[in-house]
Amino acid sequence: DADWDLIRNLDCPLWFVKSVPWKDSPVIVAAVDPLNANDRAARLDRRIIEQGKRLAEDCGGTLVVLHTYQTVAEIGARATWAFKPVKLPVKELDRKMFEEHDRALKALGEDMGVPVDALHLLAGPAHEVLPAFAHGHGASLVVMGALARSKRRQRIVGSTAARVLDHIPCDVLVAHAQRDS
Repeated sequence: DADWDLIRNLDCPLWFVKSVPWKDSPVIVAAVDPLNANDRAARLDRRIIEQGKRLAEDCGGTLVVLHTYQTVAEIGARATWAFKPVKLPVKELDRKMFEEHDRALKALGEDMGVPVDALHLLAGPAHEVLPAFAHGHGASLVVMGALARSKRRQRIVGSTAARVLDHIPCDVLVAHAQRDS
């Protein structure tokens, strides 16, 4: 809980150091969410990528950008708890969701000067996909954001950050969007 107390009202990035040595050519994973409704201007994603790029350049490493999204089946599994299931064109909806997330990630990558081959879009809950991706890519550092998801939760750290910190197998740098003055 002390980790999250440090993050809540943080005005600067916070680096969680794990006992895993960095590689000579480290892989830096920038975890972004270009369709986050609470970050319409993508300021947080831009900061995450800027910090990741700077660290990768300074360390002679490689930056990869990861965006995860949930499929219709994953969303529907939760919705059935509250609503009677209705037959939906799942394949078509999944294709459209993939295309929307793919467009948003590629647009962000282009704006930030990240090569297309460094952009990764994976289906699944971020709290499950991100640690596995970091492990599979031999990451030395994951740069991710902490952003409130609703007005009601402004004072609470984003649930993804809270759920993955102990499961990511490398250092984690938590960034915040710059607050308006």
